[in-house]
Amino acid sequence: KSAARQGIVDRVFITGVSPLTLDALTSGFNILSDLTHDPNFETMLGFTEYEVEQLIQLITPDKTLQQKVLQEMKEWYNGYRFCETSRQTLYNSDMVLYYLKTFQHTHTAPQRLLDPNIAPDYGKLKQMFKVVNLPKNQEVLEKVLQNGYIDAELVTIFNFERGFNQTDFINFLAYLGNLTIGGIDEITRRIEFVIPNKVIAKLYWQYYAETLNEIPELKTQSKEIDEAVIAMAKYGEYKKFFDLLENVLKTLSNRDFSKFNEKYIKVVMMSYWIVSDVFEVKSEEELGGGGYADILLVRKPQVTKLHHEYVIELKYLKKAEGQELERVKSEARTQILKYYYQDKGLQSKPYLHLLVVVCVKDKLHVEEVELSA
Repeated sequence: KSAARQGIVDRVFITGVSPLTLDALTSGFNILSDLTHDPNFETMLGFTEYEVEQLIQLITPDKTLQQKVLQEMKEWYNGYRFCETSRQTLYNSDMVLYYLKTFQHTHTAPQRLLDPNIAPDYGKLKQMFKVVNLPKNQEVLEKVLQNGYIDAELVTIFNFERGFNQTDFINFLAYLGNLTIGGIDEITRRIEFVIPNKVIAKLYWQYYAETLNEIPELKTQSKEIDEAVIAMAKYGEYKKFFDLLENVLKTLSNRDFSKFNEKYIKVVMMSYWIVSDVFEVKSEEELGGGGYADILLVRKPQVTKLHHEYVIELKYLKKAEGQELERVKSEARTQILKYYYQDKGLQSKPYLHLLVVVCVKDKLHVEEVELSA
């Protein structure tokens, strides 16, 4: 302050991570202007798509390869928005440079698209969820994984004198790059916070799977589940996985049955598949005929060897609705066959399994749908 009064310092530009208040009405520090959500400064916080394209062009003149690299980095490293009115998304600059450093020497993608330098962020994520109220914070995680977003008011400053609530926690995740602005709810005008990309999604799924494995009754099952997922890919054997999953669901049901619905069960399933890192796991993927598959387990782009792949149609029935099982299974069979016959990509897969999975309370009924000759 004294340097400013003396004319030595004209103005100060300060960067940080989260907007903690350090001022008061009578403080000389209350003259700051927060530029975090100013659209004129947003592109300082990452690479634009044009900048990423320019970097790729410096490495390879091959137009086809350029587009392939851009698409892969878009899925894994893009997605950040820091202003509600912004029409563009930004790339994580650290991740882009990590990818291109490998690509520059080998003209192939890194074996692991998740930068090892990000590994410490997983530990940081675990600690973040323990801030103030762990159970309430984990509810945020479940909502994000189930719905793809969570809405809240935008918080521009954290003031711990008034406490730290769930809205603050959602914004806290956003300021640390684990959520980002996806849009605005047209009715409530609240921000829809979303997972920005596959890197952050993978960290969330890893954390969620670990919370399951911390349940005493499930601690010994994680290795068995990993092996069962591998058997699904290598040998087309899926029964073991669903037997183990049924045991997980029964354990969770005994602890808190009020959570049970189709979305909750889907999140539990997907957490194990994603963390096992064997399949490319896709949820609500749009297919050729305009339908959306509940879950696709397909070969990863970087894996050249063919293996077994799966389309899964998932349904949930409460115990009182158990008499509807055969009708629901029949409808699911019809639906999954429709997906298959309308999608050329699915038809081209030589080792594809079409599975109908119906959960009645916490019991799984799994049926493979045979293709007509």
